[in-house]
Amino acid sequence: MVEFTADERQQIALAMMDETPIEAKPLTDVKSVFCQNWDTVKQVLEFLSGYLPLPVRFAVKALIKAGDILHGKIC
Repeated sequence: MVEFTADERQQIALAMMDETPIEAKPLTDVKSVFCQNWDTVKQVLEFLSGYLPLPVRFAVKALIKAGDILHGKIC
């Protein structure tokens, strides 16, 4: 597991509380990009989760599960 400094932990906590939507760059076909790339994105998230503290790891696992469900429904 990677250790974060106090400042880095504070930055992560503030980012988690920020309700400002993330502005996505427009894609011509979001569905096809998601369907084509989900497996790669999932592998990267699984890899990264091993280096993250438990609360963040749980959030990443939830994101992966939601992505799997979404992928199964729309792809």
